[in-house]
Amino acid sequence: MMAELTIRAGKPADYERVKAFYDTMIELMPGTDYDVKWGPEHPSPDFLRASLDAGELYLCTEDGDDSPVIAAFVLNHEDAPGAEAVPWRVTGTAEEIGVLQLLGVLPDNHGKGIATCLMDAAISEARRKQMKSIRLDVLTYNSRAQRLYEKMGFENLGTYTLYFPELGPTDFVIYELDLAKQ
Repeated sequence: MMAELTIRAGKPADYERVKAFYDTMIELMPGTDYDVKWGPEHPSPDFLRASLDAGELYLCTEDGDDSPVIAAFVLNHEDAPGAEAVPWRVTGTAEEIGVLQLLGVLPDNHGKGIATCLMDAAISEARRKQMKSIRLDVLTYNSRAQRLYEKMGFENLGTYTLYFPELGPTDFVIYELDLAKQ
């Protein structure tokens, strides 16, 4: 049975715990089927701090809020360079469009439904903030994540090349969830 999860917006005081979580993910992902190519520069300390300051980084713990972070995500409004080429189904101002980034669950917690709980939390938060849609990208070989997004109602819009400084031009499968249809 899964312990009780706490999912909440992070605060600046959570930085060390969040950084430790992403450092562990970076250490454990290489060579796996869920390796999203994170590294020392992505997510950067500055990005994590800014996301915490803005209330856009959400963390997940079990067995109480003081326990280690076992999962996290960012819900902001920052599309990756190259996303302007995607034929998005939903249009709106930057504030009306959510972008889900850096969703991860520590490997010891895979298969427990935590990623689904994170997705539910992100969708609820987007609705609370009156967003029209949530967009995200996933590396083409990460079929586990693709199955999750499709199960959650996200539409696969195809494969597009996005640019991240750490990766250069890279193909990603692009997804969008129209919150008016959910």
